[in-house]
Amino acid sequence: MKTMKSRLMVAVVLIAGCVSARDCIMYVGAHPDEFINEVGVACLLSNRYDNVVVTLTHGERGRRDWSMEKTKEVRTREEGAACAALGFGLHMLDGIDGELWKRTGETAAQLTELFKKYRPVAVFLQYPADRHLDHVAAFTIGRLALRDAGISPQVFLMNYRSQTSGMQPDYIVDISAHIEAKRTYCRTHACQNGEG
Repeated sequence: MKTMKSRLMVAVVLIAGCVSARDCIMYVGAHPDEFINEVGVACLLSNRYDNVVVTLTHGERGRRDWSMEKTKEVRTREEGAACAALGFGLHMLDGIDGELWKRTGETAAQLTELFKKYRPVAVFLQYPADRHLDHVAAFTIGRLALRDAGISPQVFLMNYRSQTSGMQPDYIVDISAHIEAKRTYCRTHACQNGEG
């Protein structure tokens, strides 16, 4: 697991010349809006790399006061608008929010095809020690898909601050130049934001 430790200083590693311009970096998360933690890093890299966000579910259970169908529709629209505003690609797969672990094989097969299509030079996966089972499943699905795609990009682990356990970052990246992009991304997910 030591080799899988988080490396949030991906900007330094990649910009230092490990990969060529306009290669692709992919960010794989369980739910819409989880890319929030990597928005700043992606913005730092966007002048040299194409950023592609992959959500394994549509976040259908993200609102207890709405039906799953309505929540899926709204969260899909919000994630699309957020990624479009930043100029990032987006793929939303067919996993079910809260049940991602039940469809590990099917979702990994979908992600495998995306990895084969894009052949990313770097992939961000969710840290596997997490209180949310979908986040744990997302890590497993990502690793299976990388194996099945037969590619070996640099793998970086991302956390979800309120739920990830024991993650110690190797690097810290200054994203202050892109804080407004991060705020825009966050605000676009209005259905997940509380009053004010």
